[in-house]
Amino acid sequence: MEMEKRLAELESCTATHDKRLTEHGRQIDQLIKSDSEKDKQLALMRKDIENTNEAVKRMEKTVDKIDSKLDKALEIRTDDHLTSPLMEYRKVKWQIITIAIGILVGIVIKALFPML
Repeated sequence: MEMEKRLAELESCTATHDKRLTEHGRQIDQLIKSDSEKDKQLALMRKDIENTNEAVKRMEKTVDKIDSKLDKALEIRTDDHLTSPLMEYRKVKWQIITIAIGILVGIVIKALFPML
């Protein structure tokens, strides 16, 4: 009788262990499946990061081009608003000085040679 009782306990224990092993096997399968899905998601994230990096590089190139164009525009504006007017001012100033000297030379010549 005691052997039968002991056998029944062992069978019960074995059944419990079988259930637990089956459950742990299912959990392991779920973890493997979850890990596989996470690997796929990680691969997608890496691809997204690569695409984002490429987009950032293209934006940086565009910004560099715009920066270059702005530098050129600034040079042109500086030339148009500062350098060119200054050169014109100097040109007009020398023309006025030349005319004034010409008038003075004319007055001196007229004073020296009144008959001309």
